[in-house]
Amino acid sequence: MSKPVKIVLGVVILLVLLVAALVVGGVLWFNANKGRLVEEGRAQQELGAAFGAGKSNQECLREMLTRADACMSLFCEVRTRLFGDACLKASLPSPGFCDGVPKTSEILKSATWAVTSCVALARAGNQGCQRSMQTVQKFCEGQ
Repeated sequence: MSKPVKIVLGVVILLVLLVAALVVGGVLWFNANKGRLVEEGRAQQELGAAFGAGKSNQECLREMLTRADACMSLFCEVRTRLFGDACLKASLPSPGFCDGVPKTSEILKSATWAVTSCVALARAGNQGCQRSMQTVQKFCEGQ
């Protein structure tokens, strides 16, 4: 085996070991923290339901997006979406709230709709807003 082949093989083996270590570490971390994560999720759902009681769908969306604006991590976005889902379910209907909302299975329409909606909400280019719109889609599909 030539020297360049040995180097490439060594790098590939090193990368495989690194990925394996990251996966194992991630699984161990998740197992050690899953109880706390589940409890945080439940707490966000309770907060969302309490916030949404007596408020409109539109007010829930505004609060969810305000919370999403403050997020700097995936876990924060998940908590925000759990809050938003519970809030929307507990809230009063806003006329036309689900008008024009595409089904989640319509990938291209969904992406375009999310971008357009976030622009209309003065959150152009805001990825958290666009991802939060998936919560609105799921809510509207259930209506």
